[in-house]
Amino acid sequence: MRASLKVDVLFDANSVKLFIGQMSSQVCERIMSIGLVWFLMEQFGAIIVPWYLAVGALPHLLLLHRTPRWVDRLGALRCLYLTDFLRGLLFIIAAMSVVVMDWHEGSSFLWLIFILSFLNSCLGSLFNVAVMTLPMKMVSTDKVERLNAMVSSSFALAGIIGPIVGLLLFEKIGMAGVLVLNGISFILSGLLEMKIKLPAALNLVSKQNLEAAMPVKAEGMLAILKTDPLIKKMLLIFVAMNIVLTPILVFMPTFIKVVYQSDFSALVWFESAFAVGAVTSGLLLMLIQFNDKRLRRIIINLCMMSLGYLFFAFSSHYLFALFALFVIGGFLEAANVGIISFFQTRARPEQVPQVMAVINLVAVLAMPVSMVLVSILMNLTSVQLIAQSFAAILALISLSSFALKETKAPHDAAY
Repeated sequence: MRASLKVDVLFDANSVKLFIGQMSSQVCERIMSIGLVWFLMEQFGAIIVPWYLAVGALPHLLLLHRTPRWVDRLGALRCLYLTDFLRGLLFIIAAMSVVVMDWHEGSSFLWLIFILSFLNSCLGSLFNVAVMTLPMKMVSTDKVERLNAMVSSSFALAGIIGPIVGLLLFEKIGMAGVLVLNGISFILSGLLEMKIKLPAALNLVSKQNLEAAMPVKAEGMLAILKTDPLIKKMLLIFVAMNIVLTPILVFMPTFIKVVYQSDFSALVWFESAFAVGAVTSGLLLMLIQFNDKRLRRIIINLCMMSLGYLFFAFSSHYLFALFALFVIGGFLEAANVGIISFFQTRARPEQVPQVMAVINLVAVLAMPVSMVLVSILMNLTSVQLIAQSFAAILALISLSSFALKETKAPHDAAY
């Protein structure tokens, strides 16, 4: 595997602005989401949480046809800062409703949270497609993977910092204060994103390409998949990977309680090991320029991730399980960055928003689908057998990926 150390992305002003903007907004988003789930469970019980997640996931499905068209028409960067500004305004209005209308509990509070979740996800669906399309507009193809790692590491870091800060802030400033803080962070993020200057050479799109850009619909995606079978196969692997990996976050509390007879503190350590692995991997990938075929690295990452999953599922040793989760988090981050970069550089430029819309939908739906799947399976068998079965399936998926063959993209993209 040929690789070299590169730090140019770290000193690129545009990349730094994107990283800082996403870091600040995502930390506050994590603080808020954890707080909302806790409030909902406290006031209405755990049964309301799946409905809350479903409401948040629905816009990503409903707007699947529209978000690529909006990204094409407005531009990925403009969509990015406009959605951040609108989300900032949305959360500040929600905070004012909590204070002025005294909606701190009861059905009024529930309606406010569900409406807030739905509208936030409507804007988030557009934001996600835009942020996954933007790297191809910001840097040359050889730097795309490192910029993706930089953006992804901001999300992973937010996953660590958000819960810790959230525990402290909710006691100090309450729900209304956190909503205001979240709104301000989105606005600041939007202001930073407005300062990003896209290189003109990477953003020359012909009128014919703009006219050819179609919203995602069955015919459009089928045409892309038919034109490039390798995209189709990688998309199937991405879907399967999400189906068998996401449940680990769902059954983790029960797994720890049953297998290790441990309490909430153990859950914090286990989830932290997973998150630290992802952050470490993302930070390393920001600095490494690979000079070999991306597909081979994706397959290696999938295999190492499945090996870590198998060790975790079959282990009964606490420290060994922590290390296994660190490995899973690290190689999952590497696989995700590689797969996203593959889709960005493999598809034609006008197809990227369409493919990213589908990738976003798969990622968003993975959690509610996993909750339903794990709930059904836990009524039928033990949590340890569920973990072992999913680990074995992931191993089979990883081994089957060796059948993928490197082929030249139909439009001669370098990947």
